[in-house]
Amino acid sequence: MDGTIDIDLRHSRAIVREIGERLRAHYVAEQELPTSLAALLDRFRERDAAGGAPVRAPHRIA
Repeated sequence: MDGTIDIDLRHSRAIVREIGERLRAHYVAEQELPTSLAALLDRFRERDAAGGAPVRAPHRIA
C-alpha cells in the first residue's frame, strides 16, 4: 500500500463540512480568527458563491 486513499466527491464534501463544523465550534464569533485562516475561509466563500471549483474525483489523500 502506498499510503493514499481514494475518496469520491460526496465523501470529500462530507469531510470538508465536518472540518468546517469543528472550526466553527472552536472559534466563537466574537473571537478574531488568525489572518491565514480568515483568508482561507474567504477563498472558500468565494468558490462556493461561484458554484464551487471543478473537482476531479476520486481525490487522492496521502
